[in-house]
Amino acid sequence: KLGIPLWAHAHGNDVSGLIRQPDVLQAYSALNGAAGVIVVSNTMRNTVLALGMTAAPIHVIPCGVYSNDARVEAIPSKGACLRVTFVGRLIGKKSPIFLLDSFRRALEKRSQMHLNVVGDGDLMAAARHFATLHNIEKDVIFHGSLPPERIVEVLRETGIYMQHSCIDPVTGDSEGLPVSILEAMAEGLPVIATHHAGIAEAVVDGASGYLVQPGDTIGMADCLIRLADDADLRSCFGRNGREIVKAKFSWEMEKQKLLSVLGW
Repeated sequence: KLGIPLWAHAHGNDVSGLIRQPDVLQAYSALNGAAGVIVVSNTMRNTVLALGMTAAPIHVIPCGVYSNDARVEAIPSKGACLRVTFVGRLIGKKSPIFLLDSFRRALEKRSQMHLNVVGDGDLMAAARHFATLHNIEKDVIFHGSLPPERIVEVLRETGIYMQHSCIDPVTGDSEGLPVSILEAMAEGLPVIATHHAGIAEAVVDGASGYLVQPGDTIGMADCLIRLADDADLRSCFGRNGREIVKAKFSWEMEKQKLLSVLGW
């Protein structure tokens, strides 16, 4: 009304779980008069279009991450024990129980592994209970929330990054394109994740990591074993992932795209 351009930016829950609320969905219809809508994946763009937001231009601009050009591949884990890492909130859409079950199944066949769980959330108690119930508590390190610089240190001691994202069955909350996965790729790590939201727009199945269907803990465990047993494959996937981040998901690229669509 003031003649000032209005832009909306979507990340995940704002166009998944929240749209179950009629008042939120009605409020979103007003964004058809916006100068534009920015989303982080093509999958999310399709969701926004399905909401009826077809009048405003919709721009796909993924979140950018810093790429450490000095690191060309993942640093091997110390000793014979392979470190696997997940970073994120312990909430429904991150499926920490599915993650732990995948790791548990892989651990039965490949014992020399540890899992770093970095983050906190409502499902922390359930995750700890699962680890204790299945006697893997000595193989899983629950770090809780860590500052960014410490997370980078953990990733650089890691051989594989693993995340089991899905739609929260209670709230409908969904991912956009998880920054944690992009950061792991930027650090030269092979990624094991799910066919969910925009993840497949970053992780190329069979080239920079492996993707399984949400809920498929047996398949995720098989992928983990495959990568755990093949250091050359881990390095190859890790290098490919870093190149994908540099080509499509750098912070500089995000900045330039934002400045361009905003007309600055």
